[in-house]
Amino acid sequence: MGNEEIKRELKIGIVITFKEREELIALLRDYVDVFAWSCKDMSGLDTDIIVHRVSLVGGYKSFKQKLRRTHPEV
Repeated sequence: MGNEEIKRELKIGIVITFKEREELIALLRDYVDVFAWSCKDMSGLDTDIIVHRVSLVGGYKSFKQKLRRTHPEV
């Protein structure tokens, strides 16, 4: 979706038909300026709305779960 200097990759599933795929690509190209590709593209957003917070119950420690690898093609 980008150009030579700015690469923007999209992944489209294989469940849709070829015609639907072409229509989706055309739609995305028409509205490419609507999508945020990075945090820099979202300047002006209120961080009270978009910041992710994890609520922890008092007295419990957080822990990191084991990394689960997936098949590269999935």
